[in-house]
Amino acid sequence: EGPSAQATEYGNPVTLTPDVRPQLALDGDPSTAWTVAAFSDPVGERIEVTYPDPVTTTTVTLQQAPGNRTITRVALSFDDSEPVVVDLGPESLEDQQIDIGEQTFQFLDIEILAVEPDTESFAGLSGVGFAEIAIPGVDPATEKVRVPVDLTDAVSAQADAAMFPITYLFTRLRSSAVNP
Repeated sequence: EGPSAQATEYGNPVTLTPDVRPQLALDGDPSTAWTVAAFSDPVGERIEVTYPDPVTTTTVTLQQAPGNRTITRVALSFDDSEPVVVDLGPESLEDQQIDIGEQTFQFLDIEILAVEPDTESFAGLSGVGFAEIAIPGVDPATEKVRVPVDLTDAVSAQADAAMFPITYLFTRLRSSAVNP
C-alpha cells in the first residue's frame, strides 16, 4: 500500500540483493535503503516513485544511504515535467528538504547526476542511494507477502487442517541473481 518504487538497477553489477531494493527508500525506516552501483558508476541510475493518488507539495525530503561515497547532484522530474537539478549537501545524510515550489504529481523520478568521490576506479566503494524519500502528508509504503495457498487449500480439502499444522519460515539467506 502507499507509494511504490522501481529503479533502473539496485545492488551491484554482480548480484541483485533484495535488502537494497527500491521499495526500501519509501518504508519510513532510515535503517533500510535503496542502493545501486556498488563497485561501479552510479551516474545515470534512477529511482522512480509512483504514488497511488496525485500529491501536492512544496518539498521533497531526501536522506542518503550510508556508505563511503555520496550523491552530490540529482535531477528530480515530476510526472513528465522538465527536470529540476538539485545539489545535495551534507544535510542529505540526515534529512535534506528540497524546495520544489508547489507541484502536483503522481510520478517522481530521481536521477543521480554526480557523486563523490568522482573516480575512475570503483574498487572498495559502496553503492549509493536513498534511505528515505519522503513527501509531507504521504504515509510510508508497506509491503505484504502473500504465501502460496495451494498447499493449505489441498490439506483443508482432504482432512482436518488442525491435524496438519503448517509453519512458514521466511529468510533472506538466498536471492536470485536475476531481476524478478
